[in-house]
Amino acid sequence: GVNLSLRAPRLNGDVTVGQGALLDAGPGGSVALAAGRSVQVDGTLRAAGGTVSLGLERTRFTDPAITAERLSQQAIQLGDRAVID
Repeated sequence: GVNLSLRAPRLNGDVTVGQGALLDAGPGGSVALAAGRSVQVDGTLRAAGGTVSLGLERTRFTDPAITAERLSQQAIQLGDRAVID
């Protein structure tokens, strides 16, 4: 298998795997998706016998109110047609 990694680390960064899309890392491979704001999956992520990870990038600001606002905007969303295998 292979290692597939998609990142959008900026504050407003989004990673989207749309309906009908397929990311297949092969046997023993890995798929890793990470973003600053949101990861949305409505397609298929496949890594048979390997790993699939979804994550959000850390954002730090000197003002706690801004940090709290940014955290409230972050999300990982799995759509009705999402498949993680």
